[in-house]
Amino acid sequence: MDKITIKPTAQEILIKGSSSEGHIDIYSYDFEQNDDKKGLGHLFMVGNIQDQDGDESDVQYITNLIASLAKREYYAQGDIAPKLAFTNALKKVNDVIDEFFKNKNLQINAGLFAIADESIYISRLGKFKIYLARDGKNIDVLNNIEHFSKEHLEERKFSNIISGKVHVGDRVLAFYPNKAVTSRERFIKADFIKFDKTNFIDKINALKEAKKDFACGALYIDVNQHREPTARKTKLKSETIKLNPEHGTPILTAETKTEATINPITLAAESKEKRINPVITRETAELNIGINSNNAKQEIPRIIAAEFLFGHKGSPLRSLLKNIHISDFNPRKRLIIGLVGIVGIAILIGLGFTARSVLTTNQSDRQFNDKLKEITKNIGAAEDKIGTSDFIDARNILASSYSSLVGSGYYESPRVKDTLTEISKLLDSMDNASEASVSLFAQIPENDGLIKLISNPGDNIQAMLASKDKNFIASVNANGDTFDTVQIADITPTSLLSLLGSSYDIVSDDTGLKMQVITDTKTRLIDLPADKPMKDGALYEDNLYYLSADKIFKIVDVAKNGKEPKLWSQELISNNSELIAVDGNIYTLGSDGIYGFYFMGKKKFDKNIQISAQKGDILLSTKDGKYVHLIKTETGRIYDIEKTTGNLVKTIKIGTVAKILDATISSSEIIYIATSDNKIWKVAY
Repeated sequence: MDKITIKPTAQEILIKGSSSEGHIDIYSYDFEQNDDKKGLGHLFMVGNIQDQDGDESDVQYITNLIASLAKREYYAQGDIAPKLAFTNALKKVNDVIDEFFKNKNLQINAGLFAIADESIYISRLGKFKIYLARDGKNIDVLNNIEHFSKEHLEERKFSNIISGKVHVGDRVLAFYPNKAVTSRERFIKADFIKFDKTNFIDKINALKEAKKDFACGALYIDVNQHREPTARKTKLKSETIKLNPEHGTPILTAETKTEATINPITLAAESKEKRINPVITRETAELNIGINSNNAKQEIPRIIAAEFLFGHKGSPLRSLLKNIHISDFNPRKRLIIGLVGIVGIAILIGLGFTARSVLTTNQSDRQFNDKLKEITKNIGAAEDKIGTSDFIDARNILASSYSSLVGSGYYESPRVKDTLTEISKLLDSMDNASEASVSLFAQIPENDGLIKLISNPGDNIQAMLASKDKNFIASVNANGDTFDTVQIADITPTSLLSLLGSSYDIVSDDTGLKMQVITDTKTRLIDLPADKPMKDGALYEDNLYYLSADKIFKIVDVAKNGKEPKLWSQELISNNSELIAVDGNIYTLGSDGIYGFYFMGKKKFDKNIQISAQKGDILLSTKDGKYVHLIKTETGRIYDIEKTTGNLVKTIKIGTVAKILDATISSSEIIYIATSDNKIWKVAY
């Protein structure tokens, strides 16, 4: 017999229009084929976020964060009632919302609701509407006391839980009532009753064609009947035989009952077997033993001394060798036996190597499983950090986990892929990231050297390559050809700097105390004072600006004869500052997430952008560009930061599996990225 349930089918309606009322987004989740959580059904959210200070682009991640937290908490336990799971999700989300209201001048409008079989649970924060079409009528769910009950929770949060029943054939329309939708709401309600899903959505899209700034965020849900087969099950007894301690008599005892699906063929076979081999009871067993003891002499088992002594059964090889008497065979047989022995020894050796390989593999797998368990714990810790709005630590934990998995050598493992996807989703909940437009610029043959660093993206790219323990700089064209190579000696390169169209390069050492200026085939070494080491540097108009412990220094005309660093900053820089970019102004980013803007040696402002600079990250800018670009090498993401405000405007995902080694930018804002598979990629905006 089939099991009949209610299943909602959702269609998202998201039309981008005027940004005057902030950012709108839609989310829908299910139990993801986890049968233990099937009873929790589906979770939905329609959200809108507005920053009263006018920085919408800086807060768009909040709707994603709310939805992700609600999903995680709602589906955290599969063995509780949907209403309790929904209440738990609201409490978790409300804790986070408290922090946003404390720190930002925000307006959050969101509707969160769950449909679990016949029940629907709804809560809202700010503006949200939900209609239900049933029997030709349009029911305003949030204001209907006949079909839906309201349970008060708390003010300035998801304040009430509305609960009720849905029926097969119901249709649900949930939406954020912005001005454009509200002004047409009467017509939208009429169309919702009148038309089916396809025609209704066509009518909504037509509104966009008539009014270009029309925006809409809605969920259209059909409540359908769903059938799924159920397996017939029966309880079968399994029995074991015990020995009577006095007579050695077999006794049948019932063990734990187990459930099994009925198979007619199996049952028939079992029935036949019972007829042929009747069940032995204690009485029949004793009777049979008595008869056997009278009519036949009981055989006494022969005990082999060696096996008894060592407590194990003799090996087949030992028995074979024991029973072979070479003197009984003629020379031909002796030769055959010898060959068989050699083959046997070879097989044993092969089995030994195989066993060793298996043990090694098992050890490697165990290490990998331990790593995966540790990363799973780290992901849980990151989720907790997100829940408390500690986005810097959350991003750092996720970035480290992501990099560890990519470099594990198990990237094709489904478990690794699933874990990477989970990490990406958590990062997306904070970043509101989109996919980048990436194309291959060049692939360098490994015979030409392994790529390490790049710079100067003109028609060709300057690249630091390594080959046979040697480092050298080469020009690389779009075909991957290398030419004009110059060897670098006596330095361990950590960065490569050059200007577009320039005829020189600067290579810094990983100690921060040495750098080489390479002009054509000549090199000049610059030794920096021990108290003025370089953390990160950038070139601008033939001058080198570099970040030290708590200051910014400048080396004038570094290409020709400059070598003495002079203090540029007129005030102390944060010790946490790690990266620097220069385009006439100077921008810094620290491990604490503080973005700094400097002009003429003085700080104009700083701002916590909730993204930290880590070792290996790159900060890029151009003179005429609007943004500073932060490339996170561990997670393959580019964060675009508005120069003059410090607002995070956009995040894009590069999507390459290979590790990012270095990046550079052209004057037209095209970013070039070098990856560990000896490729250079072109990222266009």
